[in-house]
Amino acid sequence: MSSEDISTELSSSLCSSPSTEMIHADDDNETKTDTVALCFLCQDPASLPDPDCKSCHNLRAYHSKKDDGNQDEYADKVVLDIAFPGPGIVMRNHIYGNYVVASRTIETGELIILEKPISIGPYSPPDILPLCVTCCKDIGRSLKCSKCKWPVCGSACEKFPLHAENECQIFLQNQVKPPVVLKEYFSVETIRLLLLKERNVDAWERVLAFESHSHQRENDFLAKASTEYIQDFIHNKCNLTRFSAEEIDHVVGVLSINTFWAFKELNRYASCLFDKITLFAHDCDPNTTRELIFLDDEMEETEKASYEPSHISSIALRVKAGRRIEEGEMITIRYVDVTLPLLERRRELRDIFYFDCTCSKCLCELTDNQNEIETKLAETVLC
Repeated sequence: MSSEDISTELSSSLCSSPSTEMIHADDDNETKTDTVALCFLCQDPASLPDPDCKSCHNLRAYHSKKDDGNQDEYADKVVLDIAFPGPGIVMRNHIYGNYVVASRTIETGELIILEKPISIGPYSPPDILPLCVTCCKDIGRSLKCSKCKWPVCGSACEKFPLHAENECQIFLQNQVKPPVVLKEYFSVETIRLLLLKERNVDAWERVLAFESHSHQRENDFLAKASTEYIQDFIHNKCNLTRFSAEEIDHVVGVLSINTFWAFKELNRYASCLFDKITLFAHDCDPNTTRELIFLDDEMEETEKASYEPSHISSIALRVKAGRRIEEGEMITIRYVDVTLPLLERRRELRDIFYFDCTCSKCLCELTDNQNEIETKLAETVLC
């Protein structure tokens, strides 16, 4: 990583200068100007940290924790009345929103949660189309549902309730043509979630509770354009005007920032939304490992009868402790590939999830980079 890249990142996402001039009056009422160091994360004077800056707060908490391990870095935390089916307690604070802490000591390799998704839909890079809208396989040829004419990989997927009892009927009634662009595939899972409002009130209430970052996406040109396309597709092509623009916007946001993709692990071009696992906070050095699996690969023969082998219905996400997690410690997962360099993973987190990561790994690397820049600047001046 070059010093130029580091400097650009610090300037664009954190701050643009290491110090500022503060004017004040001394004891004799004479005006004086002092140069004061800035917090390189939020640009406030280091002696006057911004209480509303999450990055600044986390930086202070991080260094305070190093100096005093007993200091509580999340003073505003509250316990939420959300049941967690494992050794965890759901909490909330102004930095992370909802997150999970260990309710007891969790040993390395111990299963924390195994969860099936509440929603699955086709999603892939544009060059992989067409996809089966049920099992999300790259079908590679033009097989179609005999009713709605959307792509499926065979009669089993055509008849499977995930498709047959959701979008298939809507596409058939409104003569919606088969998809030609990725946004139309993404609309399938959007419709499936919207239909929960009429079919499963409890599940719909949970969807409403998910974070959608509507304000940030409103100011994101690409996200806004995508949402408007999907709204038009659902309202005008599918004639689902009973769902408001606000409801569609929320669901699109929920799916955009809370789903897990099964591209690499299961060879399925699927977007999977989980109820409890989405509560975990991100960390670039997480204390867990996560793996998408087919449940039938983990079952005894007698249990497999309720699932079609390796079908979309048996997808689950398994989270295990990657190291010993102490009682009260936050349980964290990775949202992105944490092997990426600092600038790349922070840019991906900002572009997709709308936050600047302030985990210990990022803060250490940012601090080291800042020190490197200052050292090089000092060397340049001396030369």
